[in-house]
Amino acid sequence: MAIIRNETMLFHEGTINLNVLQSCIVEHQSKIMRYDMLKAYYDGEHAINNRVMRVNDRPNNKVMVNHAEYITDFATAYFIGNPIYYHLEQNEQLKQALSKSNLAMVDTELSREISIFGIGYELIYQNKNGETISTNIDPRNAFIIVDDTVEYNTLLGVHYYDRKNEENKIIGKTVNVYTPEKQYIYFYNDQKLIYESEKEVIYGRVPIIEYWNKANQKGDFESVVGLIDAYNVLQSDRVNDKEQYVNSLLVIYGTLAGDTAEERIATAKALKKEGLLEMPMDSKAEFITKTMNESDNETLKKALETDIHKIAKVPNLTDEHFAGNSSGVALEYKLLGLEQLAQTKESYYRIGIKERLEIYASALSKRMISVNVDDIQFDFKRSLPTNDLEVSQIITNLSGKVSDQTLISRVSFVKNPQEEIERVQEQEKVMLNGSYVKDE
Repeated sequence: MAIIRNETMLFHEGTINLNVLQSCIVEHQSKIMRYDMLKAYYDGEHAINNRVMRVNDRPNNKVMVNHAEYITDFATAYFIGNPIYYHLEQNEQLKQALSKSNLAMVDTELSREISIFGIGYELIYQNKNGETISTNIDPRNAFIIVDDTVEYNTLLGVHYYDRKNEENKIIGKTVNVYTPEKQYIYFYNDQKLIYESEKEVIYGRVPIIEYWNKANQKGDFESVVGLIDAYNVLQSDRVNDKEQYVNSLLVIYGTLAGDTAEERIATAKALKKEGLLEMPMDSKAEFITKTMNESDNETLKKALETDIHKIAKVPNLTDEHFAGNSSGVALEYKLLGLEQLAQTKESYYRIGIKERLEIYASALSKRMISVNVDDIQFDFKRSLPTNDLEVSQIITNLSGKVSDQTLISRVSFVKNPQEEIERVQEQEKVMLNGSYVKDE
């Protein structure tokens, strides 16, 4: 989460005010507890795992259903499962530069972190070969500092991590501070920043980009953590009740299991081992069991699960009503909440992508390669099942009324509509010339 500081206070006579920078690090570290909690829930470390029963002999099963992981993975796959497509037909150098960063993987992991933490960071750097490379960095180890104007202009980017000695013990932190021109390296220990070295930054802008999930910078499952806990408690207690049902109390009428406590214990052990109880003619035995109302439990379970998916805006694919109608309109309606969530993600992600392209273009300008970022278009394509037969009918009905490129873009297996149109035109020319040979 961006930290706000006054630019004049942050920079003193052209140098970074280390006291202000240190206060920013402390402020960021105060937020890490929340980040750790969210990451723990994604990894399956839920509150139910630490539950301690008040009665020692009562069953204490800990059933954890990881809705947090389901919500994040589903939302991420829907939003960025298909790589972002950049229209770079006229910018071959930029296309090559972007391809070297494996941006599809970077975007996937970055989007996953945005879904978990509500915020994510991309670091762009020059590798040993002088190539511009992107990577995602953990929000628990990074932040940016912006000014206190209405524009929130980025002043500094900070990336820090543990520094260890030869015995692999943590002795402090390495702090990388990025300005538009320099990367400063500090050693941070005992609340002190010690300058070590610096490097040149060639981009003319801070190479750390902050991405938001939405305006309040909350993660996708953060609002339903309480419901997830309640669901886990319910499922755990249902298993506890089942176990207690199996361990029901045996009551014997008209006789004794033994005259002393030791004899009664011995009888109980023999009964458990042999499964046989000998009794006088007029005696009887029966179990006292707890009445279990499974229908109420199931109703509560479904209510909790429905609320989890409704508030998180991620559908439950196992719901019996979800696959009831497979038409395109019905599917889009059922995914309406998720699509609204994805559109919000996309709006903020586009801001970050624009910064990414500007940094890559700036790196290319050092090699006298000019790229106009404002002319570059990029598309997001949702990852969801498509009814290609239905799409083909739509294309047929709208042919001549809507441009071919727009219609072809609706076909799920076509990656580049313009290239596909050109292939069709070339194929038609060959066929007209009478030399078309069908591929084997």
